[in-house]
Amino acid sequence: MPEPPVMDTPPWEDEPEPPYYNEVAPEPPVAQEPVSEPEPRSPQPVETPEAVIEPDPEPEAVAPAEPVNPDGFVWERDYRQLEITGMPGNLASYSAMAMDGQTVVLTLDEGHARLLNARHEEKIVAALRSYFGDATQLKIKQGIPGPHTPAAFEERQRVARQKAAEAAIRQDPVVQSIVERFEGRVVEESIRPAETGRR
Repeated sequence: MPEPPVMDTPPWEDEPEPPYYNEVAPEPPVAQEPVSEPEPRSPQPVETPEAVIEPDPEPEAVAPAEPVNPDGFVWERDYRQLEITGMPGNLASYSAMAMDGQTVVLTLDEGHARLLNARHEEKIVAALRSYFGDATQLKIKQGIPGPHTPAAFEERQRVARQKAAEAAIRQDPVVQSIVERFEGRVVEESIRPAETGRR
């Protein structure tokens, strides 16, 4: 019986090794610890000095004007009794008045004096004569009229009425109760004095 052929190497050595034998297994991923970012610091409040609100300065007191005639006519106060209307009346209200015998002297600043014309003067003279007499003459000069003009007088009266109305509201017990209860405040700009008729 013939002998089987002798093989130099075992049959299993001729077969190539599976490729996975030569591969290196990947290392498992390393979990990275989360890096915590620093929390933003809230800005520190900056203290600012409180604004000090100073009250409006009180207007200087104006002494009452003297009457211009024995009847006690005061130009700034009684001007509307002359009933000078329209543009002539508006211009005359910015003037100061003095009497020189039978002549009424009106002092106007330069800006208002430029607006005055002959027709305006005629209407002013007619109103003056109807009150002081037909012999009344008119003289108009440029200058500083000062505080005793009808326009300035009426503005002082308006301011005085406004302050009186504001004081009455602040001192009203009902208003004080509402302010204290609801922590409110009185808006002085909304206060209006009662309208009074002009003289």
